[in-house]
Amino acid sequence: MNRFTVFFLLALFLFTVSSLLLPHYQSVNPTAYGFFSGDGSSVSVFVPTARRVAVSVVTDGKEEYSILLFDGVREKFLANLPAMGNMYREIELPDSGTYYFVYHGNSTARIAIRTVWPIHRSVC
Repeated sequence: MNRFTVFFLLALFLFTVSSLLLPHYQSVNPTAYGFFSGDGSSVSVFVPTARRVAVSVVTDGKEEYSILLFDGVREKFLANLPAMGNMYREIELPDSGTYYFVYHGNSTARIAIRTVWPIHRSVC
């Protein structure tokens, strides 16, 4: 056997073994990111199906701020996420649609929003 065949079979074996031994509880796909420049700035996100969303905010200061989650389809606020410094939260969204994350604070911040959903659930 040549080296390529041996390398290919070894890679295939390792991929198969790792997929059987390592549990995959959730998958994370990037959805949107943005920059909040001041009070009232917002980032919009389209979520194709109802699922959990992970919100990560990195600020340049340690001041208090809040992120308001606004549902663009139903035209109402869903949640208020108060924080101080950096923040990571997971939120369950009711349905697919466009959502707006509105920043209320005095400093600048970066936000990353990604969808999180379970691949399979084990029965215990």
